[in-house]
Amino acid sequence: MKKTIAYLLAAMMAVSLAGCGSDETSSSGAGNTSSQSSSSQAEKNTLKDGATLRDIVEQINTDIGIVMPAELDDEIAGDLMYLNLEEDVEEYYGMFSMSMTSADNVIAVKAKEGRADAVEEALNSRLENIQQMCSQYVDTEKANAGRVITRGDYVFLLIVGDATKDAQDEVQRAVDIVDSYFN
Repeated sequence: MKKTIAYLLAAMMAVSLAGCGSDETSSSGAGNTSSQSSSSQAEKNTLKDGATLRDIVEQINTDIGIVMPAELDDEIAGDLMYLNLEEDVEEYYGMFSMSMTSADNVIAVKAKEGRADAVEEALNSRLENIQQMCSQYVDTEKANAGRVITRGDYVFLLIVGDATKDAQDEVQRAVDIVDSYFN
C-alpha cells in the first residue's frame, strides 16, 4: 500500500512538473503501402518470435535511458496514462521517470483486437498532458518531440532522450528500437 501511494505521489509530481506541446502527436507508423497484401501487412505488425513488450521498453531504457525509471502498474496505467485496462488492453509494460525534472515515458501496449484506436487516444491524452505542463518547466524539447506510434494492435508512447542531444533524433532512436522488434 505504501509503495503504491509513493508511486502515485511521485508520478503526480512528475506529471505536474514535466511535459510540453507538439503539433504532431500521432503516427500510424504502419509503413505499409496499398500494394502490399493484407497477410504481409499483418506480419509487419506482429512482434518477432520471443519478443516481449518488456524487452522493447528495457532496450530503450538501456540504449537511450530513462531518468529514475519506475515501472508502470495497473493503478498508474489507469489514472495517469488514461488506459482502460479491462476494455482496451491485452497486455502492457512501461516505465516513466520518477524525477520531477524529467518527462521520460516509455509505454508499450498491446491493445485488444479492434481497440488500438482507444489505446492510441489514451496515450495521446497522456502526451498532451505532459506537453501542456512542460512549457512552464523542464524537458520542453523532449516532450515536444514525444510521439505515440501504432504498429497494428501495438501502441507506444515515446518521450525519451538525452537532453544534450537533438530531441527529434532521440525519439527517432526509440522508434527504430520499437521497429526492430517487429517482423
